[in-house]
Amino acid sequence: KELNELLTDFSGFEHMYHLQLTPKLRGLILERTTLLKLINFINSQQFEKGLQYLKLATKTIEINKNEIAKKTVDTFYFCSAVFYIISGHFKEAIKSLNQILVFNVTSSQPDVNLFAKYLLLIVHYELGNISILSSINEMFGPNESIDPLNFLSIRLSLIQNRKEEKETILEFKKRLLASKNKTIIQNYFDFLSWAESKIQNKSFAKMVRRKSIESV
Repeated sequence: KELNELLTDFSGFEHMYHLQLTPKLRGLILERTTLLKLINFINSQQFEKGLQYLKLATKTIEINKNEIAKKTVDTFYFCSAVFYIISGHFKEAIKSLNQILVFNVTSSQPDVNLFAKYLLLIVHYELGNISILSSINEMFGPNESIDPLNFLSIRLSLIQNRKEEKETILEFKKRLLASKNKTIIQNYFDFLSWAESKIQNKSFAKMVRRKSIESV
């Protein structure tokens, strides 16, 4: 409710003063509304509306890229990737992650860059691109690792059957629940729901939706 009210305020302000906005101020409003709307679609589980909005938002972001902070552009593509993964659009998620990892040589947000690599591993695993996982692991710098995600990144490429997958994911979930980094990790991506979806062999979207309903 608070998100919707804030978005309405932004929309009204932009409509009322559109002709008076400087490029910098227009970019500031754009980055705030875009990220808020995307977060709102994720939280409210409006996947179809979110996918439609993402197509328009991506075009808008690219057109106005020079007026928007690089940090916001990276955050937008990271949130886009999260949304695509939850909704099962893995190829689109790769495109968003590549905007952070490939097209942005120097990252203004090392943490976003790091988690983008972990998400890239998950997406290619979901697509069955096991041979690519080793190459992605080579992208991590010597000081880039966070437990228990480091365990997952190494073990995913070794899984050969459903039994090994379940054992690996169960161990990952156990380590994540016991990790001192749990809150930080979960703030970037709902790894616990993803893990549970693999354990129960259900879609990630269903797990996230059920979790959302249970929290109401």
